[in-house]
Amino acid sequence: ATAVEIHFKTEASAGGTSASGPGAAAAPAAPPVLPSFRDTFLFRRPVAAMPSARSIVYRNNGRPFAGEDWGRLRKIAEGNPDEQKIGFFGVGFYSLFSICEEPFVTSGDECMAFFWKGDQLFTRKGPVAPESASEWTTFFLSLREPMEVPAITQFGRFLATSLTFTRNLKKIEASPKLHALNTLTHPHQVFIDDDRVLLLNKKAGEVKMMDFQKGNYNMDSANSIFRLTSVSMMKVQLDVTAKLDYDKERGRGQDTEMTTFMRTCTGLCDVRLNGQMAREMERTTKKKAPATTEIHIQFANYDELESSTVSKGRHPILEDL
Repeated sequence: ATAVEIHFKTEASAGGTSASGPGAAAAPAAPPVLPSFRDTFLFRRPVAAMPSARSIVYRNNGRPFAGEDWGRLRKIAEGNPDEQKIGFFGVGFYSLFSICEEPFVTSGDECMAFFWKGDQLFTRKGPVAPESASEWTTFFLSLREPMEVPAITQFGRFLATSLTFTRNLKKIEASPKLHALNTLTHPHQVFIDDDRVLLLNKKAGEVKMMDFQKGNYNMDSANSIFRLTSVSMMKVQLDVTAKLDYDKERGRGQDTEMTTFMRTCTGLCDVRLNGQMAREMERTTKKKAPATTEIHIQFANYDELESSTVSKGRHPILEDL
C-alpha cells in the first residue's frame, strides 16, 4: 500500500442507518453497498455524545485480498506465512476485537462480515455490488464504547514517526467523515466527519548505494547472527498539514503546514541462524526465519535541519524526528 486513510465518525454523522455503513443504500460519495448479512450492525451501538467517535473506518490502496488472504482473515490467528511480511499470528487483526465486536471488511469486489452467535464468532463472505467494487481494502469498525478522538498533535507525531521508515507507504490522511471510497484525494489522511485534520505526505529520493571498504570494518554482529552486506541511503521530505486548533463541536481549525528534510540509511544484513534457533523461530512464529533483514537509521545534516520547520519552531508533531 502507498496510501492510507483513517476516518473517525462521530455521533453527529453516524446516527441511525446512515449510508456510510454496511447494509445502506447506494448513494453518491458513500462507502460500498454491502450485502445485508446483518443490517446496520455497524451502527447499532448506543449513541455517543460529541466529541467521541462512534466508529472508525480504515482503508488502504494495497493489493486487494486474494483467496488465501480471506482464508487467513477467517481463521484470524493464522497470520501471514511470508517471512518478509510482518504478520504474526494475526495479532494486528485480532487486536480489533479489543475495541470492536463485529468488524466488516471489503476488498476488491468481495467483503466479509464477522458476527457473534452466543459466545462463538462466525464469518460470512460475499460479493459487493458491482458499482461499489474498489481496489481499496476497507475495515469498518463499530466501536464497542464511544472513544475520544486522539489529540491531533499526539496522533500526528505517532504517524509521522511511523511513516519515516515505511518502504511503500508514502501518504496518510485522517478525517472525521467518510468520503467517496473509489477516489484517492491524498495519500495519508485522517478525517473527523467532514473535516480533514491530518495529511502526511512522504517524498523519497533516489536510493543510492554507499561505497565503503568492507575490510576496514567488522561486518558481523556480536553473536554472528547478522552480517552487513550493503548500505544504501536516500533523501526524504515529509510534509504535514494539520488542523492543530481543530474544534470538533464548532468545526473550526486552520491548516498548519510543516516540512522536515532528512535521510534514511538502510543496511542489508544476511541472517545466519543455527539449526536449533531456526527451528524454534519457525515453531513460535509459524514461518521460516528470513534470509535477510534490514536495519534503518534516520538522520539529517545541518542544511537539512535548518531547512526544516523543526528548526523554525520545533513543532511537536515533528519533534521526534
